[in-house]
Amino acid sequence: GVNASVSNLLFIYLTRNDVYNTGLTAPFGHAVLFGAGNTVTNSVIALNHVHNTGASSGGIQVGRGSHTNWIAENRVHTIGQFFSGYWPCMLLDRSHTGAYDPSKRNLVERNVIGPDCSDNGLQLESGRHIVRDNLIVGTIGNKAVDMSHNNATNPLDYVEFVHNTIFNRQGYGVGLIGWDGLNGSTGLIFANN
Repeated sequence: GVNASVSNLLFIYLTRNDVYNTGLTAPFGHAVLFGAGNTVTNSVIALNHVHNTGASSGGIQVGRGSHTNWIAENRVHTIGQFFSGYWPCMLLDRSHTGAYDPSKRNLVERNVIGPDCSDNGLQLESGRHIVRDNLIVGTIGNKAVDMSHNNATNPLDYVEFVHNTIFNRQGYGVGLIGWDGLNGSTGLIFANN
């Protein structure tokens, strides 16, 4: 796969790639991993086909602290299928930490996510993302969209989730646990989906 997490990185462009068969023998082999332990900012993940990963492999993951990235027009499906792993097709962790700055949100748009993710289709942990105009098609795992892995330490905040098409053939369509504001969540928009 593609690992852009060895140091803090700027202006990485991952476009027009076919990424597949990752994590078949290694303990972890995400197809695309941006910013795990370090940050990736002002970067692009676009027009990629990500598919057929092994048991310990997610599809596209954007790690904690990474912000101002554009994730667009990717096709992500058949993730974590070969053994008994559970990984979402796309996982976005908390973007910019500290005081809210609307210019430091990740933009996720016009992606086709699923089917056949071994866990959630799209999983947002914490917040500060704009997610719009995506097609998220069922999973064999949990939810098409999950935004419930949040707590008072890492509340889901400043998420605009708009104009997405969501379809799930089994399980829940969308998990919105934590959208009640009780754990510090604020600035959440879920509209016209």
